Amino acid sequence: MSDAEKDQSTLVSLCVILGYTVLFNTFIDKIPQSYNILTSRSTEGISLFSVVAEMSAYSSMLTYQFAMSYPFHTYMENVVMVLQDYQLLAILLYYRNMFKVYLIPYIALYVTLYTFVAMYWLPEAMMVAVMYFTTPLLCWSKMRQLIEILIMRDPGQLSSITWFLICYDTAVRMFTTAVITKDIPMFVNLASSEVLNLSVFLSIIYYNVTKTRRRRSSSSRDR
Repeated sequence: MSDAEKDQSTLVSLCVILGYTVLFNTFIDKIPQSYNILTSRSTEGISLFSVVAEMSAYSSMLTYQFAMSYPFHTYMENVVMVLQDYQLLAILLYYRNMFKVYLIPYIALYVTLYTFVAMYWLPEAMMVAVMYFTTPLLCWSKMRQLIEILIMRDPGQLSSITWFLICYDTAVRMFTTAVITKDIPMFVNLASSEVLNLSVFLSIIYYNVTKTRRRRSSSSRDR
């Protein structure tokens, strides 16, 4: 085995290890967010559109990668991410009293579309279009959440832990995509998403710190 092949083998092994850390994170990354909602009984600061758009984007990534027969360890966390988005969406709909009959056609459309993608029942051009479409969809979901934070100047019930884990997971997937699948649409998708992930995370930290300082300042004046 040449040195280049050994280096490539080492990188692939590293990707597998990092992939498992991402899988572990995805089991827990939405827990702090759900916990904040359940304990406060409030969905303040959380964009419903952002959650729906994120769920759709990750569903596209999952079904596309499955259809392309990529190694499971390069996208296994997407299964958990989609399931956790289902859970978060259900919690949001419950607390906003939005579980209505009119949701049934949307659910049917969702199931039909992603079944066609997963089974590769669409023309190749449409399959690529689905993957490219996830980039603006995922970016818009993050942008919508960022805009909501900036308008309110308060992250509400958004969890900084959740968003930190999301930033880490996306960075790892950028690396594994570059090393293993070399899928340019997927890498562009992830890189664009990471810029906004970091923006949301830093905004949460900034406004939480600002809010804490205001409380301390107010407490000092009261004394």
